[in-house]
Amino acid sequence: MRFTDRRLHILPIILLCLLPMLGHASGDDAPKTYPGYIELKPAIIVNLASTRRSQYLKIDIQCLVETAEEAELLEHNMPLVRDRLISLLGGRSADQMQTTQQRDDLRAELLADLRDSLLRTTGRGVISAIYFTGFIIQ
Repeated sequence: MRFTDRRLHILPIILLCLLPMLGHASGDDAPKTYPGYIELKPAIIVNLASTRRSQYLKIDIQCLVETAEEAELLEHNMPLVRDRLISLLGGRSADQMQTTQQRDDLRAELLADLRDSLLRTTGRGVISAIYFTGFIIQ
């Protein structure tokens, strides 16, 4: 009887030691909350118009969406979004994107075009805002 009592005291300790081995949900498995951001991966890279030498723009963009449904629509239409961005950014000169005001104007132009393109395709504007999270001209 004494032996059985000892095992009953050890059992909770063993279970507590095994608890960390059960694991937990990784950050990728956690449900996303909205409004939220959708990162365009990989970064957009386009050639810039230049008479001096070859130049390119590498731009990282994140889109703000309000609902999970809009996030799904954006993900489904990502080829359209990337195509529009490449078309709108390619061929511009570096001089058109130097100042903060020029970049703000560019952001507004890209957002308006993307919302219009998505509205025609999905019936919804989908994107609430876009943010440049990386902007390199070389």
